[in-house]
Formats: sequence, structure tokens, C-alpha cells
Amino acid sequence: MKRSTWLLQGFTAALTLAILAALVYSVDVSALSDEIAKIDLPRLILALLFLALPFIVNGVRYKLMVREHVTISYAESVRLFFVCQSLNVVTPSKLGDLAKVFFLRSERFPLRTGTAAALFEKIIDLFGIMVFASVGILFLTVDRGWAVAVSASLAVAVVALIILFSLDFRQGGLGERIVSFFLGWRRLARLRTLALDMLGYFQDLRKNPANVLLIFLTTLLAWFLHLVQGSLLFRAIGAPVGFFAAIGLIPFGILAGMLPITIAGIGTRETAFIVAFAPYAAPATLLLFGLLFSFRYVVSAAVGLLWLPHYTAKETKKFGRWIGERGTQQKRP
Repeated sequence: MKRSTWLLQGFTAALTLAILAALVYSVDVSALSDEIAKIDLPRLILALLFLALPFIVNGVRYKLMVREHVTISYAESVRLFFVCQSLNVVTPSKLGDLAKVFFLRSERFPLRTGTAAALFEKIIDLFGIMVFASVGILFLTVDRGWAVAVSASLAVAVVALIILFSLDFRQGGLGERIVSFFLGWRRLARLRTLALDMLGYFQDLRKNPANVLLIFLTTLLAWFLHLVQGSLLFRAIGAPVGFFAAIGLIPFGILAGMLPITIAGIGTRETAFIVAFAPYAAPATLLLFGLLFSFRYVVSAAVGLLWLPHYTAKETKKFGRWIGERGTQQKRP
């Protein structure tokens, strides 16, 4: 591994620890201990077990997204999702999700197409979480300046998705001409190629409108289940946060956790929760909630580790066969 990579990871780890230390210091350790002592353990266990549902739905969604290119079972799609959670713990902005692209690559599903599918997955995830943020904010009793910003962002996302699913992305079509116009500079060649690959994926995806609808519905269902789990965590720690307040404000913490500045978003996510839910609960309570919310990802990562060796072993065998084939070709006269 390059020295610069080690330095970056070291800086990220140090920043994560520094943010957590600052948060714990700011809320008082004794207050945090008191909040931990008040946890309703049965409710906490129920909330953590609830995590399986949205992840299973996300696994089902991924099968729907790639069904035109690769054949996988629903079970394998869910396993891959958990494996990616293991890698997301040590990568910024959930880049571990690209691992399933690598594990599923084939002639019908090359890395270029898989990467386009992964980018589309990120886009609809952002769309889904903004939908719930907008709906939840409508029911808040506290005045929020974020309402306009979230609603505007959602409107932009909706317009962008409508454009993506209405343009002609075939070779020589309007979509390709637009991409070539904006990314025509030679130094942007790789970005242009990636954009065209993604648009080609859209072209294939929208051939089945019913499948596209299912993808969006499963996205909304998965996020709804994530937010319900967050509401259950609030109940487990006895925080006076209503269901719609949780629905409207948890997305801001999730979005903050996607910023690529700490390990798995730890620290930034907790800070966002403390700021967003300040009118509803004490900082110590909100820090505990943030830590438990982040712990969900540790649990899912631990589950993914059960299957990670299976996929790494398959890649080792593929590499061994490739080496053997290269050796055979070199021995031929």
C-alpha cells in the first residue's frame, strides 16, 4: 500500500477519534453513563434485529437492478449486500458497495456496466432519503430553515431523474450528444466514458418500466424501514422524539455520515444528530442515539464477514486459473 494511502487512513482514523472525544467531552461522561443505564434492553435488541429487514430489501433491489445483465438469486444478492457492508466500514462514502460489481463481473456484466449500476444505486438512494426528509419536515412543530433546501433538492432530483429516463441514450442520440458537449474536453475522456456507460445502463433499464417502478418502490421501502428502526432506537433509550420528527431529521445524520472524512461516517453522523434533534433531547441522549445508530453498521459488517471469505476465495481461484492459462499459452510453440 502506498505511503500516501497509509497517511490518509491514519488522518481519517485520528479525525474520527478526535471528533468522538470532543463529543464525549462536550456532553459529560457521567451524563452519558446515566443515559446508557436507562436503556430498555429488550427494545434495543428488537431495534437492532429490525436492521435485517431494510438490508434484505436492498439486496432484493440490487437483483432487480442487474437482472438484465447477470443472473443471481435473491439470497446471493442479499449476501453480497452484507459483504459490502463489511467493506463500507473501512471505505469512505460507502465505496465498498463497488465490491459486488467486482464479484459479479462477467462478459455480460463488465465492470463498466456494474459501475454504472452502482452509481445509479447511489442516485436513487439519495432520492429516497430526500423524499422522507421532505415528508417528515412537513410534520415538525419546530421551525426549520432546512425545509426549503430539502424540498428544492428533492425537486432538482426529480427533474434529473425524469430527464435521465426520457432522453434517447442510444449511439448518436440526444443524450449522448449532450454528454459529449459538456464533457468533450480531452482531459475529461474517462469521465465522459463513465457517463456514457451509465446512460447506456439507463437505456437498458428503462426497457422494462415495471422493473424500474419496483426499483423505486423497494428503495422507498428500504429507507422507510431504516427510519422506523431509528425511531425504535429512540424509544429504546427513552428519548422524547416523535415518529415524524425521526423520519424528518434522521436523514440529515445519514447524509452527514456519507461525507468521506471519517471512518464509516462515525463522528460526523453523531454531530449531525445532536444538532438536528437539539430541541427534542439532551446532547448526551442524542450522542448515545448516534453511537447506537452507527453500531448498526458494525453489526451488519460482522454479518458480512461470514460470507466475505467465500467471495475472496472465488477470486483467488479465478486468479489461479488465469495464471495457469497464461502459463499454458507461453509453453505452446
